[in-house]
Parts: sequence; C-alpha cells; structure tokens
Amino acid sequence: DLNIPILCIGTELQSLVSYDSKYWEELIKDIRSVYSGKLTYAENWDQYDKVPFWSQLDFIGIDAYFPLKASNPSLSDLLLLWKPYVNKLNNFSKDQERQILFTEMGYRSINSPNNKPWDYSKRDQPYNGQKQAEALEALFLSFENKSWWAGGFIWKWFPDHNRAGGVSDTMFSPQNKPAEEVIRRYFTKWE
Repeated sequence: DLNIPILCIGTELQSLVSYDSKYWEELIKDIRSVYSGKLTYAENWDQYDKVPFWSQLDFIGIDAYFPLKASNPSLSDLLLLWKPYVNKLNNFSKDQERQILFTEMGYRSINSPNNKPWDYSKRDQPYNGQKQAEALEALFLSFENKSWWAGGFIWKWFPDHNRAGGVSDTMFSPQNKPAEEVIRRYFTKWE
C-alpha cells in the first residue's frame, strides 16, 4: 500500500540463517506472494558469504563495517586498505549474480573510526569529525564507479536534524558534522 521499493527481511541473524535456511526460503516465497518490490537481507561484513539464499533475493545486503586497520591513516591509506575488500566483494557479486547493497554504512566521529567501525562501546573518546568524514569519503571513492555496487544506507540518521549529531557527538550520526557534507556531495552527484 505504501509503494516501498525495497524491503529488508532480516538483519544479522546468522545463527538463525545457518540453523534453518529452508525457513528463509519459504519466508521469501511468502513475502514475494504479497510484495512486488525488491528484497534484501542484511548480514554482517564478516558473515555475508555464509548466507545460502542470496539467489532468491534482489540484492546482497551487507552491513559494511569492514575493519581498515591503521592508526591515523590518510585518505590514500584508507583507499589502499579498502582494495582487498573491494576485490573480494566484486568476485562475490559476480558469483552470486547480484548487486551488493550496503544495508548499513557509517563510522563514529572519533580518532581511527576505521579500525573497528562497529564498536560503539567506548563512549568517552574525543570527538574527531574529520576522521569520520575521511572514512566515508574513502568508502564512497572505493565503490562509486562499481556497477556491482547498488549504494547503501547511512547509519545512523535521525529525523530531528537540528538536534542530531554535532561536534559534541562521537557516535555514528554524520549530521551537523563534516561527514554530512561528504554525504551530500556524493549523494547529489549520484542522482
């Protein structure tokens, strides 16, 4: 009824996926019987190759928290660190005959957010909005011209923009930080 173009049927449920893949195959059939939009499933960056039903979905959904291990890397360092992942994802996309959609992509606004991009536990770190912006820039530069990459969803965007993010916020929101301008520049370019 709402004409939603893409539906994600689950997120990071690897233990359930590996336990009963038949359940997921039936679920996908049931969803397709009532929903005409595109389907994906969101699996974590280190588990996406263990999902047995990508061929039944329209996109390979990956929560893209790939570790780019380096202390205080430059943008060019980050681009080099992305290369092995880009190659692996390219091959996986070809093998599965599906585009890859980053169902989550984002970094905290801290020093070295690229080392463990999924880690939200240490909240007492100093703010560094420039490192968040550079990490997103490296991601966009690494994937922007790849025909097998379908884009992605920013983690984490809040509806009350004026109260979200800002220079005292070290969490994932890029709002009211340098990373927001990076996102604006790329998303506008890709329209």
